[in-house]
Amino acid sequence: MGVFWFYWVSFSLRFAGLTLAIPLEIFFIALTFGVIFMIAGLFSNLLLRALCIVAFGYTYPLNFNWLNFELIFVGTPFFPSPLVLFGVLIGLVFLRKTRGVLLALVLACSANLFWASAPNELPFKAKFVETNVPQNLRWNANALGGIVAQNFALIEEAIREKNRLVVLPETAFPLVLNANESVVKRLRALSQEIAILTGALAYENGVFYNSAFLFDKGEMRRFDKVVLVPFGETNPLPKFLARPLNRFLFGTEDDLTPASAVSDYEVSGVKFRNAICYEATRPEIYEGKPKFVIAISNNAWFLPSTQMVLQNLHIRRFELLHGTKVFHAVNR
Repeated sequence: MGVFWFYWVSFSLRFAGLTLAIPLEIFFIALTFGVIFMIAGLFSNLLLRALCIVAFGYTYPLNFNWLNFELIFVGTPFFPSPLVLFGVLIGLVFLRKTRGVLLALVLACSANLFWASAPNELPFKAKFVETNVPQNLRWNANALGGIVAQNFALIEEAIREKNRLVVLPETAFPLVLNANESVVKRLRALSQEIAILTGALAYENGVFYNSAFLFDKGEMRRFDKVVLVPFGETNPLPKFLARPLNRFLFGTEDDLTPASAVSDYEVSGVKFRNAICYEATRPEIYEGKPKFVIAISNNAWFLPSTQMVLQNLHIRRFELLHGTKVFHAVNR
């Protein structure tokens, strides 16, 4: 499971000049999840094993929560909840004795047709941009001018299409936006015609943030990422191990800094919850059952792989669990 679900996590090493370390990271991932499954194997009672499998979805090794077997129910008649997963596993345990009656009962009771709610719709026209900037060019100084020009062209196209809101992906502007006066000035000017949400880095009080910036009617607001990606944006190991590892891998001891709480904002009276990439697959974002979430992602780190499929399944699962509509702008 560790290898085939999460081999792609190691692909980001390509952009740190550590391609040869990819097999080692895949082995480390496999070993980690192997230990988790070994724990379930310690129990001879099948019901306890089933309970362990459900619990895996709520056990976050190194703060990574993407091993969740409820995902296999997304897009099926089964509702993707822990209770239904446990019920199905019990049904499989007793399948021979009950001739599938229990399994059929769980299927009927969990059918999406009984759980589905009316989809949330926006009262105005919005554009969620998909870009295709390769990761090896995103932070290349020679490519910066072209990327910025493309972003402004996409915003102007959204204005011509008479959208009220345009959303660009995570780090669509690959720079420290709050320190770039010329780009901010132009975004403020364009926001007189359309609300603009875009990803970029922010720098304040000596630390960096992965942020979303909202420009509307000439005003700028910033929303920083709350849940950082383990080993990508923050090192979950103890500091005495994390700092030398960061120095070896990235040339710096510092991680990005997380925000203290999730961010909400409004556009034309409609309230949105902010989510940046990994956050859109975390339960913290869905606390309070927000009606709308706008997620921005840069998935180019992991291409080609199954990462985007897993991300989409997690987002759809949270939509079903919380009655939330997630809008997603992605760089692929």
